[in-house]
Amino acid sequence: MAMDSALEELWRCTHELRDAVVAMQLTVVEDRPYNSDVVPVHALGDAVGDLLATVQETLEATSDGLRAVGDRSGPGGVRDALLRAQHSANKAGRLLAEEVADRARLGDLDALASSRGRAWGPWMAGVDEAIDRCRPPLRDVQEGLLHCWSELTDRLTEPLAPPTTSPAHPS
Repeated sequence: MAMDSALEELWRCTHELRDAVVAMQLTVVEDRPYNSDVVPVHALGDAVGDLLATVQETLEATSDGLRAVGDRSGPGGVRDALLRAQHSANKAGRLLAEEVADRARLGDLDALASSRGRAWGPWMAGVDEAIDRCRPPLRDVQEGLLHCWSELTDRLTEPLAPPTTSPAHPS
């Protein structure tokens, strides 16, 4: 697969991740139950907002990589874009695992939901489902980045083509 195709696939996967995180944000923030103006709910909303911003950074870096391939400016521009995309995708993975889907956070929300009323149970189920929907596209982004790095290193390690004519050597 060519570098541009690998980046296009990464861009597509990153869009899918962004769409999943946007859907999660709608569930967490917009669909939250009445009288949910409590710290754990706001903290989860903030964590999802941070995740969305980080995924957007990944998408922007991937777009920059596609432009760099189109500019034919050499591997440096692609490398720089991939580094930024890799850093932000790594951060997104950490945010999802350690902030959004943190067991303690979700346990606190479950306990709160149990004590608050009927609307909270379905909301918590929706939050859990939204988190689960983010994991496959995040994995796809990580695999897409690996594929892009492989394409880039293949380009850099290809043997140089022999010259078509012999260079003139002074005698």
